[in-house]
Amino acid sequence: MVYYAVAKGRQVGIVDSWEDCQQLISGFSGAVYKKFPTEQQAREFILEHQPHQLRPTHFTAWVDGSYSPDANNYSSGILVKIQNTTMTFEKGFIGNNPEHIEFRNVAGELYAVLWVLELCQMYHQEEVTIHYDYEGIEKWARDQWKANNSLTQMYKRKVKESGIEIQFVKVKAHSGQPENEKVDQLAKQALG
Repeated sequence: MVYYAVAKGRQVGIVDSWEDCQQLISGFSGAVYKKFPTEQQAREFILEHQPHQLRPTHFTAWVDGSYSPDANNYSSGILVKIQNTTMTFEKGFIGNNPEHIEFRNVAGELYAVLWVLELCQMYHQEEVTIHYDYEGIEKWARDQWKANNSLTQMYKRKVKESGIEIQFVKVKAHSGQPENEKVDQLAKQALG
C-alpha cells in the first residue's frame, strides 16, 4: 500500500490513491504533495510543511467501526479535524487480527480511537475530543466497564499509556450528524 501526503492543496491530508490525491491538488497553485510507502512518513511530511504558527492546537475526532461476516474482517472509520488549520484526516482501514475478529465492529471502533491517539502523539497533542456512538469507547477507557478480554485490555492499556487527555462526546448512531455518518461510511467502504 502507498500513501499520498498533501501538505498544501484544496485540503491537507493523507489518502491512499493517486485519484484521491489529484482531487486534493488539481487546480491548486503551489500544491505540495508526495507519495510514501508508510503512513508515518506521510504524516511527518505534512507536519514538516506546516508553518509553526499553523501547527495544530486541538484535534476533534469522530470514530466508528463496521464488520463484514462474509470477509470476516472488522474495519474502522476515522475523521480528525484540526483546529487553526485546514488539515482534515479521513481514513478507513480493515483489521483482521485473529484474536479480535470475534468482537466485530467493536474492534474497529476501538482501533479507530487508538489510531487517533497515535496521530495526537505524532503532533505532540496533549488532548483530543473524540465523538463516538458505542458507549464502550468511553466506559473501558474510563475504567467504568471491566476490560475482561484481550481486546478491551489492550485498548484500556494503550489509552492510559498514551498520556493524552480525552474528552469523550457520545453521539447517537445514524442520527444524521454529518461527521458521524462520514466515519460510518469510511468504515463500510474499507470493507469493500
